[in-house]
Amino acid sequence: SGFPKRSESEHDVWETGHSSTSLSAAMGMAIARDLKGTDEYIVPIIGDGALTGGMALEALNHIGHEKKDIIVVLNDNEMSIAPNVGALHNVLGRLRTAGKYQWVKDELEFLLKRIPAVGGKLAAT
Repeated sequence: SGFPKRSESEHDVWETGHSSTSLSAAMGMAIARDLKGTDEYIVPIIGDGALTGGMALEALNHIGHEKKDIIVVLNDNEMSIAPNVGALHNVLGRLRTAGKYQWVKDELEFLLKRIPAVGGKLAAT
């Protein structure tokens, strides 16, 4: 479906029809985790197009303000309904072309390819 759907995956714990919800959901999960006193990792994934949504930006501000322990994975795949523009797009573009980023990416790809059986597939994603 392209969005979390409980009938598609046991890992989809809620359903939504909007692309910018992962960070808000992660914030809610982090608050619940902290109230329970447990130590699960909260790892939302968000695309560069979805990151431009107001809901995602509000969630980033909230996460930062509350200093929640959340690991955000940015899928910078340059896919969105309309072309990305603005400061955020420009910063991500500069980051993607920076020498240190390219070096880390190349080293990680090299290491992944050395994993028997699955390394090639992991490196290709």
